[in-house]
Amino acid sequence: MKLNSYKIPKRLEKKEKYYEFSQHFGLSVLVFIIFLTLYFQQEVSLTATIAITVVLGIILFIHYTKIKRN
Repeated sequence: MKLNSYKIPKRLEKKEKYYEFSQHFGLSVLVFIIFLTLYFQQEVSLTATIAITVVLGIILFIHYTKIKRN
């Protein structure tokens, strides 16, 4: 006997994924702003700021393409 036989509709599942993506996007922007602030205070080098921006961009791009594919 199955207790949890209710399936979530696809569109709600998709909205949930977009919500999760928006949270990740906001977090990435926050990390970028922190690194930019540290760069202007001369605590972090420019290459580190660029590197973290590229890595965050790649992660967000992969996440977005996974959402679009499903």
